[in-house]
Amino acid sequence: LQQLGEGWSLLTSLTWQYAFDRLLSSEEFGLGGAQLVRAYDPSEVTGDQGYGLKFEIQKGIKTNWDYLKSYQPYLYIDHGSVYLKNPTATSQEEQELTALGIGARGNITDWLSGYLEIGLPLSKDVGTEGNKDPRAFFSLTAHY
Repeated sequence: LQQLGEGWSLLTSLTWQYAFDRLLSSEEFGLGGAQLVRAYDPSEVTGDQGYGLKFEIQKGIKTNWDYLKSYQPYLYIDHGSVYLKNPTATSQEEQELTALGIGARGNITDWLSGYLEIGLPLSKDVGTEGNKDPRAFFSLTAHY
């Protein structure tokens, strides 16, 4: 997380996996989901090896409101690729995913936080949806 001044920050992340041989499906590197290439479903594409890049610019804002202590609007672009060591006749050796999005995280009270995000898949259709339409994601978390 790189501070840019006046509440602005840049979050960058690189995640990767290298394999010498073919892996079991439970050991494969997956792209998609809340951590890597967010506009896609979890493990939308998988491979024996791969990488994921995340770039997010965010601004932290504190409030004096009773039901929103602070919030953080953000913009992101995520990209990644996975590779299969020995692809079958029906599988691809390399698959890429790219997505961008906008969202906001917030501390609603001292014990409740959440986020709302709109993500746009760019590189391929989402498997469960069959299209590249924008997708909305949200979460609420209670802390006790």
